[in-house]
Order: sequence, then structure tokens, then C-alpha cells
Amino acid sequence: GPAAALSGGTLTATWRVQNGGTRPPNTAAWVDAVYLSADTVLSPSDVLLGRRQNLSSPAPGGSYTNSLNAAVPL
Repeated sequence: GPAAALSGGTLTATWRVQNGGTRPPNTAAWVDAVYLSADTVLSPSDVLLGRRQNLSSPAPGGSYTNSLNAAVPL
């Protein structure tokens, strides 16, 4: 996602998930969550910006890309 965002503005977070394992996932779908954080560590004070359903189940070596447009809290 972006390294910085302005309060009251909007941001677009884009991410790529790759299956680096040797087997497919044990579930067909899951939810990715995007948090606003002052650092690189997820903590209880971080703000949830939104969730995106993943409908892809990448095979080993496969990947998917997803994105979320979100309002940055004041």
C-alpha cells in the first residue's frame, strides 16, 4: 500500500499474494483486510480501512492481486 496518506483524503491500497508453498490452500476463499498503521507492526490501535473478499485459490507458485479504495480517517 501507500507509504503515506493525508487525513480526510482517500487512498488506494494494492497488494499481491503469492502461494510460495508446495500445496494449494486448504480453503477456496478468504478475506484480506487492510489496516492503517503508524508503523509496520499490526497492533490493536491500528484502524481497519476495509476488507476484500478473495475468490481465488492460487495453486503453488500462483498469485492474485487485489486492491481497496478507502477514506483516510480524520
